[in-house]
Amino acid sequence: MNPEAQPPRSWHQRRAGRILIGAAVLLLLYTVGGFWIAPRILSSQLRKQLPPLTHREVSVGTIEINPFQFTLTISNLNLTEPGGAPFLSWERFHADLELSSLWRRAIVLRDVEITRALVDLERTTNGSFNFANLLPPTPSSTQTNSPLPRIEIQSLLVDDGRIALRDRAIPGGFEKILGPVHLGFTNFSTHRPDSSPGRLRIVASTGEAISWDGSLSLNPIASTGSLKAGPFTIPRHGPYLNLATPATVASGLANVAFGYSFSWGPAGPDLVVSNASLHLAEMSVRLPGATTTNLAFQGLAVENVSAGLAGKYLRVGSIRLADG
Repeated sequence: MNPEAQPPRSWHQRRAGRILIGAAVLLLLYTVGGFWIAPRILSSQLRKQLPPLTHREVSVGTIEINPFQFTLTISNLNLTEPGGAPFLSWERFHADLELSSLWRRAIVLRDVEITRALVDLERTTNGSFNFANLLPPTPSSTQTNSPLPRIEIQSLLVDDGRIALRDRAIPGGFEKILGPVHLGFTNFSTHRPDSSPGRLRIVASTGEAISWDGSLSLNPIASTGSLKAGPFTIPRHGPYLNLATPATVASGLANVAFGYSFSWGPAGPDLVVSNASLHLAEMSVRLPGATTTNLAFQGLAVENVSAGLAGKYLRVGSIRLADG
């Protein structure tokens, strides 16, 4: 008997070897599929599915999937109008998927970050909006609304965004850039009744600052919060003033602030506004044909305003005019 001869492997050893080889092959396939194949499939599907859904041309930069960390990154996605005008784009979209999605029957995301998103909103010369073809048709009275997808996001952040506003329907036209835009929500959900705390900060190209702090719920639709905006340089919004008055506002600043509570239940929408205020400063107005100022005041404050949609009320606490 050869002392160096190895004894034949048992059935259990052969079976364990086959299991290890099979596991190694599966791990290799999972790695190759997650890192290289899945991003190519997703990129192809986005280019195929988004144009008929959005009625726009689509381009996608790079897509990265980490199958071990369950992360998805989509860079440089662009939706453009058929003529080539921009509509929606972002530099980077990143999402972290939680394993708890498997037993919570929902898409649970730890973090969602959208960086340098650009939205181009326009009212055309015929009065229609460029996003109108994205809105669903009005459902009939017999049609039931389908539930929203079950999505939970622990942290949602939109950072350094831009909103381009263009109104070509108004005589003279109007354009404004809102940005940078910073928007954040925590514990956001499309199916839980809990409200998601949120915060919005916007600086406009014409100098105004807009800030919102509050909460949002999609099931049911409800929101509470407070909003502050200003100072608006009134003459810069002349095309809209011309629709309201033939007078010329030569100078003036406006600041707006209010709290609100909005809900949409079986009885319909309800909006309650509280502690609203409007402050006008350094106003100078010329009547039609006048060459000098006809109306001027240093300050006008309308404060402690409250209103209710369902209750059909409007209350004004005080009106103060200074140096008129």
